[in-house]
Amino acid sequence: MSEFLAALSKEWDLLIQEGTLIYLGVSFLCGALVGLEREAAHKPAGLRTNIMICVGSCLFTLASIYSW
Repeated sequence: MSEFLAALSKEWDLLIQEGTLIYLGVSFLCGALVGLEREAAHKPAGLRTNIMICVGSCLFTLASIYSW
């Protein structure tokens, strides 16, 4: 179990070093801003939809960057 936690800790260190959590946080905030604007205008796609779209596209882009 300690080996698993050590490996997990190493992965989290890599994520924090590379700024991945920052990118995901910024994409979350941008999606929330767009979603709040759309909900205020009574458009169909609202807060949750735009957050999921922004975070999903960020994850897809980061996965393609890290797999290179």
